[in-house]
Amino acid sequence: MRLGPGQLLRIEEVVTAAARDPRWELTEDQVAVLRDAVRDAFAQRFGVATLDVDGN
Repeated sequence: MRLGPGQLLRIEEVVTAAARDPRWELTEDQVAVLRDAVRDAFAQRFGVATLDVDGN
C-alpha cells in the first residue's frame, strides 16, 4: 500500500503541530528534524504514489 500524494504532506503537518506543543519544549530545529525523520520513515516503509500525466 502506497501513500497518496497528499497523505505524506498531512503526516508532516500533524507531526509538526504535535512537536510544537509547548510541553515538549522543542526548538524549531528539533521540530524540523523530527518531522523529516517521520516523513522519511513513512515514505521508506510505504512508498509514495506518484501522479500520472493526467494528475490522477
